[in-house]
Amino acid sequence: MAPGERTATVDEIRAMEEPGRLLLVAEEDGVLVGSGVADRSDLSGAFICPRVLPAARRRGVGTVILRVLAEHCARQPYSEVASVVEDEGSLAFARLSGFVEADRQLEQIREVGTEPEPDVPAGIEIVSIADRPGLWRQAYDRLTGTFADMGFTDTLQVSVEQWERDWINTPEASSVSHP
Repeated sequence: MAPGERTATVDEIRAMEEPGRLLLVAEEDGVLVGSGVADRSDLSGAFICPRVLPAARRRGVGTVILRVLAEHCARQPYSEVASVVEDEGSLAFARLSGFVEADRQLEQIREVGTEPEPDVPAGIEIVSIADRPGLWRQAYDRLTGTFADMGFTDTLQVSVEQWERDWINTPEASSVSHP
């Protein structure tokens, strides 16, 4: 979870349980120090995500979490695992753990303030997914065909169920254009 992103509730996480997925928490003396997830990737192979709280880093916690996630993936039908790192320390850890950089995703941020009214083309309406939830399913039909054009190492593979469950977590803050 990146800073500023909504965290799923325990019930939402339980609802996402699938065969092959592994969710971990790491505690030290009863205090949470990290977590991990291993799952099928939307691109190819498996996705693993070891995370360690800053105060608990450089003490072997990440190595243990990574080992457990990797061992889990080795028992699944995956030929490779991928992960995402968000800082230089994590990148160094990934490299020491045998990962190589395959692509780079850059988060772009723009501060917003008083915004001019958008110039919306005639016949187009911008609507909130919260107000028109059925449009999110229609967006799946239209957008997944564009995944092959994205600059990833492989084409995203996202089922309708994943799209509706995982790809939108704040409907009131999401919108689509609608003819």
